[in-house]
Amino acid sequence: MHIYTIKRGAPQLGSTELESVKLYTLDGKYARALFHYQGEAIHKAILQYLRNEFGQTNDQYGSMIRGLSQQYAWRGSETQITLIYHGFRERGTLTVEGRIYAPLFLDTLSENSY
Repeated sequence: MHIYTIKRGAPQLGSTELESVKLYTLDGKYARALFHYQGEAIHKAILQYLRNEFGQTNDQYGSMIRGLSQQYAWRGSETQITLIYHGFRERGTLTVEGRIYAPLFLDTLSENSY
């Protein structure tokens, strides 16, 4: 597994600036991108961008879309996008995973890692 980060400047999603991004590859193939951001205004901008690009969420049974912890998911044939926002801390993560390679992370993590 290799992890890549942006060395210069902040990553952007559309015109919205995010705090950080890590890109994960397994065997040289894209597996996951993990973005971090802070603030309710940024969260709303990201959510609107994703809805404009991919439509309404594929809300699964039991998913939270209101309250202090919010979770949204879009699922395509090759990619899954998950947006999680913790309102009490005003922190969020956006995960974009390749559905083929992301499950292989379970094989690369040790039994004691969390």
